[in-house]
Amino acid sequence: MITEIFKDSLADGAAKVLAATLPFITLGMLGNEWMSYVSCAIGIIAAVVVVVRFLSLLKDTTKVRKVELLDKAVSDILSFPYAMALCSAILMQAGIDASYGLWFGGLLALGVIGSVSAEKTARERQQ
Repeated sequence: MITEIFKDSLADGAAKVLAATLPFITLGMLGNEWMSYVSCAIGIIAAVVVVVRFLSLLKDTTKVRKVELLDKAVSDILSFPYAMALCSAILMQAGIDASYGLWFGGLLALGVIGSVSAEKTARERQQ
């Protein structure tokens, strides 16, 4: 079961989110406190999810679950919205006001979540 931990959608998604927080934590350590705090909080939550899921899979109390919509949501959020937010954060670290990019990336991420939720609702209605 240990060899299949990252075939589990929840563990894999949380690990990806954890890795995605590292550049923001680094930028926060270079002088942007709020970015560091927010990124650390998100990273800690993701790390706890990975550890809890790992332990539950290790104990064989749960089985590896593949959730296509979760995989799609994480993949879509960590593509363009993430790149937009990261580029804006780098510009902000250089002294350029690019907060609009963070807001735009956040709105895009919310749009992704909304489209995945709508897709889930549509699938449930079909069944």
